[in-house]
Amino acid sequence: MGKQNIYIKHIRIIFILLAIFFTIIIGFIFFPLDSKFNFFGLIAALAFISFFLGIALIILTIKSDIKCKPRAYLLMTGASIAGILSFSILHNLLYAMEILTTNIPIIPNIFGFIHGFSFIMAVLVCPIGFVIGIIGTITLTLKKTK
Repeated sequence: MGKQNIYIKHIRIIFILLAIFFTIIIGFIFFPLDSKFNFFGLIAALAFISFFLGIALIILTIKSDIKCKPRAYLLMTGASIAGILSFSILHNLLYAMEILTTNIPIIPNIFGFIHGFSFIMAVLVCPIGFVIGIIGTITLTLKKTK
């Protein structure tokens, strides 16, 4: 039972860190700072840290014996935050492949469809899944403690 408590403590820490990193990234996006400063490196570092925290959350959730509903929300949270960076990179790579293969008849259309799909996943689906996962986990945790 002691090992499961360690997993749950790690999951809580990673969950809180993910919420903080996501809030900081959203803050940079919606509240732009002066154009003299270039924060791309900071945002990229936060994105990679969030990606690895999401992977760690997935692994620790799978290893622990958390019940059904909180487990699903934790997995959704980890997969969504890891998916944002994954699908963003995939979108850029597929767009580059579409540009490089413009002379081949059908292949640019395939790359165009897939890079559009990965863009929608990175910009719309994964952030919404992350917010749903966070809200669901917090709600179930608060309901469980009462």
